[in-house]
Amino acid sequence: MSDERETTSFSPARHELRTAHAKNKVVAIRTVAEKKYQFSISANTNDSNNDGVSDEVAIAFGDDPKAPVQPGKSPVEQKLYGVTQKSLQQNKCTLGIYAGYQLAADGSAILVACPSKNALYTLYVIDKMGKETAVATKQSSDDNKMIFIVDKKFDEGRYLFQVRKSPATAALSPFAATAYAADKIEQSDPVLVKILQDTKVPLPTVKDIQGVDVSTVKNVSVAADKDGKIHVRGVADTFTMVIGTFSSAVFTSAMLADVASGSFDIASAVPLEPGQHEVVIYATRPEEGVQSAPVRIEFTLIATAQAAAIESKPSASPYVALTSGNTPFIAGGVVLVLTVAVISVVRGRKKRRMSKVAE
Repeated sequence: MSDERETTSFSPARHELRTAHAKNKVVAIRTVAEKKYQFSISANTNDSNNDGVSDEVAIAFGDDPKAPVQPGKSPVEQKLYGVTQKSLQQNKCTLGIYAGYQLAADGSAILVACPSKNALYTLYVIDKMGKETAVATKQSSDDNKMIFIVDKKFDEGRYLFQVRKSPATAALSPFAATAYAADKIEQSDPVLVKILQDTKVPLPTVKDIQGVDVSTVKNVSVAADKDGKIHVRGVADTFTMVIGTFSSAVFTSAMLADVASGSFDIASAVPLEPGQHEVVIYATRPEEGVQSAPVRIEFTLIATAQAAAIESKPSASPYVALTSGNTPFIAGGVVLVLTVAVISVVRGRKKRRMSKVAE
């Protein structure tokens, strides 16, 4: 299957062409904003309705970026999870990937929406011989969503991905198997994807959470912003859309990487509750049906009363209380304790040179 592989060497001409395409796309999107919606988009971080989906991404998906939406109910977010009116009518699970999608052998993140709330579902990967591998089992959230991390190593090739509602026992009984076959148990349609050693989408680099460098600091307290939201900032390839999912809230944000610097700022569209959290970040090129492997970051939110106690400890304390920029420390709010910096699902991966960013 070597014919499916491409060289990983950096090509200035290819990079220049991609950058030109990215700039043209942004120009087109911002023209639509002015002509159809009568407003200007000044930066890739603009989010007029505060739904976690940038104005540029909303327009790219054919939606009004100014239309008020409830958190977690953004039309674009529904599309990211593959939800359609037909799938809702048929009571089916959906995957945020489609036929022909290309995923990295080193790992992938799969957005999934299913009919039942707080129910267990399992993601299966089926090879060309019909062998099924249960990748992971997750519980759906209150808004019926999940994010599966595929961290098992698969060879290059074509596979079917399918999500099924988990039976009460690990092994399928004959009755359960028959029910699956008869489509009487909640499941998704199988989606044919291609797994490649290199999808040519560089892994995003997460630089900081709330201004704190995650590459060097492991235990730091920082104030959330004035609305209680958490911001994850970094750099991605300039021709990509960056997706970030706060797993505990199962809320997904999306924005286009800045065409000049590749910078992104993924924010939780709703305040997060104190406790354990994880954010999953990956880059994708929707037009080409391809995405990078994901980066996972685990962190803990604690109440400000606890943070105040931490601040009062001697300097030997491993925690350092900070604020984000000029953000005031808000009574009754939350602060972030970064307990694990960056956990990548990429294992044994050769270092890849990231595309040079246009200056």
